[in-house]
Amino acid sequence: MSNPALVLRGIRKSYYGNVVLQGVDLEVRAGEIHALVGENGAGKSTLMNILFGMPVIHETGGFEGTIELGGTAVVPATPSDAMAHGVGMVHQEFMLLPGFGGGEHQARAGTIQAERRESVARSLGERPRVSTSSG
Repeated sequence: MSNPALVLRGIRKSYYGNVVLQGVDLEVRAGEIHALVGENGAGKSTLMNILFGMPVIHETGGFEGTIELGGTAVVPATPSDAMAHGVGMVHQEFMLLPGFGGGEHQARAGTIQAERRESVARSLGERPRVSTSSG
């Protein structure tokens, strides 16, 4: 069996003394699909914010535990840093860009990822394989 693409171990987060996540472990292998379900306030968004390097996590004292992507320990410092490690996130707020629906936001996120892949390929002297044209 292949190594996990993502491993979260012992994730703990508190906001101003209020523990909102404790002892969270998760392993995801390539090709697997997982869903986080729970009531409002269960910590689903907080966990994803940790993985995506959202500023609110670092502004409120960070988190405890470890994150591994492809076997390498990482601490995403920003969303850009997370995306550089191959992590993307579709936020639950559907109006991130005024006038865009959920599908349009997802398409735009895909375009941004494709543009990032092209930029990395060019910096490595490779020919980009993905077109970002919308035509």
